[in-house]
Amino acid sequence: MKVSVLTITLNEEHYISKLLDSLTRQTHKDFEVILVDGNSKDKTCEVAQKYTDKLDLHIHRLDSNGIAMQRNVVAAKSTTDHCFFVDADTILEPQFIEKVVTTIEQERPDIIGVWNDPDSDNLVDRFYYDVFNIFMFCMQKIDPVAVGAFTYANKNTFNKMGGYDENIAMAEDLDLARRMHKLGYKYVLLTDPKIRFSVRRLVKMGRVNFALYMLKNGATYFLKKQNLTKDKYQYDIGNHLKI
Repeated sequence: MKVSVLTITLNEEHYISKLLDSLTRQTHKDFEVILVDGNSKDKTCEVAQKYTDKLDLHIHRLDSNGIAMQRNVVAAKSTTDHCFFVDADTILEPQFIEKVVTTIEQERPDIIGVWNDPDSDNLVDRFYYDVFNIFMFCMQKIDPVAVGAFTYANKNTFNKMGGYDENIAMAEDLDLARRMHKLGYKYVLLTDPKIRFSVRRLVKMGRVNFALYMLKNGATYFLKKQNLTKDKYQYDIGNHLKI
């Protein structure tokens, strides 16, 4: 089964090589990699270009940026029925794609979420995401969660849903899973493999401020059932909360 690994970037020259290195080590080899860059001002694309002889990698540059918009563009450029959305600051264990492909073949899901593994030995970081993983597990039948660090979507279903909602400032990934769930599409949560990701947001914002920020917005999304739309919320992808 061939799959599409899809990532979006904005000033990721210090992170993108870690993701691409991990892709060169995958046990499942039948995949393309598509990168859509949102007009980076650093050397993101130049760093990625070095991997074109190691991966089936296609790089596209846009004149503007936006998380939902870029994800919709990168999905449109994929050539398979299986979209693996991964953030640029993630690392995939060597069996990651193989394990997810096995789940796809066995369960035929429309969307997959995975548990999160912070790239940190800080006990506070690990506690935050242990709690979040348990939350994902508890919510999977009620209001399932698939986060941007990794989301699998069947491309046909994704297109039927209209992709990511570009009017949403943040939690567009959660919104996609929620909309699919409401229409009866199949969701699967994997505890293995986990997606390993950078904790730079926690470091930049401060761990207490980050926790309060996420709790506030999480309450709006999960308790009030309101999307975090651009007219009410800011998600600065070019500064402390860049992609």
